[in-house]
Amino acid sequence: MDDQFQLLTQGSRVAQPRHRSLRAVVDWSYDLLDQEEQRIFSRLAVFAGGFDMDAAAAVCTERGECHDVGDTLARLIDKSLVVVNATAAPIYRYRLLETLRTYASTRLEERSGETARMRRRHTEYFLGVAKEAGLGLRGAEQPAWLDRLTVEHDNIRAALETALSTCDVDTAAGIAGSVYPFWDLRGHYTEGRRWLARILTAGADDPRVRAQVLMGAATLSIVQGDVAEAVTACEQAARLSEAGQDHARLSHALQYLGLIRIFTEQLDEAERLLSASLRHADAADAEWERGWALLLMSVLAMSRWDFDQAGDLARQAEATLGHEGDPEARAFVRVLLGFAALGQDDAAKAAVHVAEALRRFSTLGGLWGLSITTVLAAFVVRALGRHREAAGLLGVAEALRETAGTTLPPFVEAWLDDTLTGLTAVLGPAALRSARTSGRTLPRAAALTYTLRQLAPDADDVERHG
Repeated sequence: MDDQFQLLTQGSRVAQPRHRSLRAVVDWSYDLLDQEEQRIFSRLAVFAGGFDMDAAAAVCTERGECHDVGDTLARLIDKSLVVVNATAAPIYRYRLLETLRTYASTRLEERSGETARMRRRHTEYFLGVAKEAGLGLRGAEQPAWLDRLTVEHDNIRAALETALSTCDVDTAAGIAGSVYPFWDLRGHYTEGRRWLARILTAGADDPRVRAQVLMGAATLSIVQGDVAEAVTACEQAARLSEAGQDHARLSHALQYLGLIRIFTEQLDEAERLLSASLRHADAADAEWERGWALLLMSVLAMSRWDFDQAGDLARQAEATLGHEGDPEARAFVRVLLGFAALGQDDAAKAAVHVAEALRRFSTLGGLWGLSITTVLAAFVVRALGRHREAAGLLGVAEALRETAGTTLPPFVEAWLDDTLTGLTAVLGPAALRSARTSGRTLPRAAALTYTLRQLAPDADDVERHG
């Protein structure tokens, strides 16, 4: 309905106004609240998609106010003005139904200066959440932070919009520069790029924060195959980081410039850039950057079809990152070890690595990683002699790439071309097309289960092959 408070059509024409008008009903309920309940109820309108108790207390309580938000919230729940959901005991999440949120926004506007002030407090709170997430996404808590940001995504969007609409570009940059790995891993590539582009266009004064936003733009661009934008963003980030003598951020920028050179098949230049990245990571004593530099050097070796070196570098990356390293990096280690084993004609060993990578990416929800891992699974299954199943897995991988709008590294594309040629020769064009179509139409959960079932589910623990 265009007007959420239009006259209700049900009920007696002679009933009291509160029984005939949605607005009157809510007015009546609101008027029964005490002053503290009215204040908290109206302030809760700034939350989008729900909130937890910590967020409500931080945003809705100002200095000098001594009311207990938890107690007030409980009373609002009892009066059916706030909905509560148990997410995972003892954690609860709260929300206002959209009609009530609209009403609460109107009431908040009536309080002099409160709307702007509460939105600012909301934005500041989620800037803090984003910064904490930015650190957590680099470690073993990565899956938990991805889930947290998924739940808070609407609030992150609202905070970004508030910051940009009030010309607080540095705050918007701080949020987006921290959460872009979430946009990457959960497949929000296009949306993430839009936010980052708006921030870069608006400008950000802090060079460190701007460099982080540029790296976000580069990350999402390269995943979607937009090489020109990725190069521009990375080069700007590298210049800012070099000027600020920020070796860790410079290492990160050089990594992506190296990855871009791999995508454009300028392998000697990629080697120069990745070696420089490794040196700057060492200068900063930055283990995360060092681990990823080694991972990308493994990708470079794979691009040169040097499977022995690719495997060695992947294992070095894993040792550098350790068990506290982020699960995405450790999943890519398994992908690279799978490619290396397959290149060394050990399909059974490759299957174990690929199955482990698939499980890890499935936990993360990483669409790009899943699409690469699934296409590798097709190569492995073909090497194991199950041609129709391999064709079905190619369809699964295609569907994942289309959903995320992602592309594949050139060496994977070359392997894919060879696989398609081989499967066409064995199955024939019609059977190949039919099998790929079947894979494309599988729901994602069923597709992942099917893929794992093809990858030698009775194999021993992956670490035995490490």
